[in-house]
Amino acid sequence: MITPGGCGRPGHKTDYVNSLVVINRHCHECQLEWMRNSTMRLNWTSASRFTAGVRKRLRNLGLTRQEADSRIVEDDITRLEIFERDDWICQLCLEAVDPNDRFSKRRASTDHIIGLRDGGVHSRANLQLAHHGCNSDKR
Repeated sequence: MITPGGCGRPGHKTDYVNSLVVINRHCHECQLEWMRNSTMRLNWTSASRFTAGVRKRLRNLGLTRQEADSRIVEDDITRLEIFERDDWICQLCLEAVDPNDRFSKRRASTDHIIGLRDGGVHSRANLQLAHHGCNSDKR
């Protein structure tokens, strides 16, 4: 796809390829190349944002900071890593998950097998891919 002025200079045309993780851009006039994270994709690939969200949920359950941190066994986990490990198959209904779906109940989400509320830990072994709707119905 060609977009005008993508590199910021008037009259320059830019094309981009939307990949799963980043949007790669290339200016035809000045040969400038750069990458821009998409907001949704950033949430899938950022381990620190994923862990921060889990830590916040644990704190909302009434745990102290130390108790919350003790339940986070691994803090370098990304959502994309879990999705790819499970081959984009929902582990609750065993149907395929569309990586490009962002708004329906069939979108990708991570599920703690033993819920954080029930004493589960945040680790690769306790995480699985689930449709957002399947994960919500599980509660």
